[in-house]
Amino acid sequence: MTPSSLYVLEHLHHALDMHVHAAPDIINRICDDVDMARAVMATGMDGAVIKNHYGGTTQGTLDVNRLAGKAVLFGSLTLNHYVGGFNPYAVEAALRLGARVIWFPTRHAENHTRQKLHAGCDFNASIPLRQAQGLRAVGKNGELTEQVIDIIELIASKDACLCTGHISNEEALAVCGEALRRGVRRIVLTHPDFTLNRLPVETQIHLARQGVYIEKTLFTASGGIVSAAELLIGVRKAGLHRCFLSSDYGMVTKPAPWKGMAQWVSLAAENGFSEQETALLVSRVPRFLVGLDDDPPSP
Repeated sequence: MTPSSLYVLEHLHHALDMHVHAAPDIINRICDDVDMARAVMATGMDGAVIKNHYGGTTQGTLDVNRLAGKAVLFGSLTLNHYVGGFNPYAVEAALRLGARVIWFPTRHAENHTRQKLHAGCDFNASIPLRQAQGLRAVGKNGELTEQVIDIIELIASKDACLCTGHISNEEALAVCGEALRRGVRRIVLTHPDFTLNRLPVETQIHLARQGVYIEKTLFTASGGIVSAAELLIGVRKAGLHRCFLSSDYGMVTKPAPWKGMAQWVSLAAENGFSEQETALLVSRVPRFLVGLDDDPPSP
């Protein structure tokens, strides 16, 4: 049964979207940071993490939060070539500035550059930017590089959130394993149902049991390859306390991110998730991941 608009609004209250693309950006976006902040405050959401494939977003979110009078947006850094790739110096500076999320390479991940056209995610299609060699988290010996280990240690030292980005499945498994060993508490497997970096549900379950958080994005469901219902079945299998729902919206061809989160709330109800279960997926787990809550949600 489709839930009422009042139900959706009530459960959008305290939601936190971990994956939002907003202007200013090189790619045209449906909203900017200010629009997103206004929507967060108008709906009673707890916030949104702003992501940019072309650099960091912390400076902008700090300015918006100052004007808002409270923290409504959370900054991040994406480790593409625009910030020097796997650059510990950039990570250290971003974390000291207040970034809560460090994304491993996306547009410049070797896995992305190798199959971007096949996966339908050529972010550079209409933007005249130079091509770059793909970034890998592992060296020729198959081991994580010193720079990657340094970055993992920096994230652990600040109790920040590590997101795997668009690196290959093999790299993601190695990064997650090393991050767990080095004490990172907030590790996210980035949209593992998306064509670009799709992982079997069984592997997602294995990682969730080890302590990794599994992201389910509405953008993935909107592509027609995997339905929202299938994604939510995966949530049940992996464990609700180890999964969360995000929009990964901001493109001009999709609804605004806050509307995407409202759609997730509706879809969760339609697929049999209780109010408490939905709150876990859109609020409690994301709040922990950005550091608003210190204790992870329990099963």
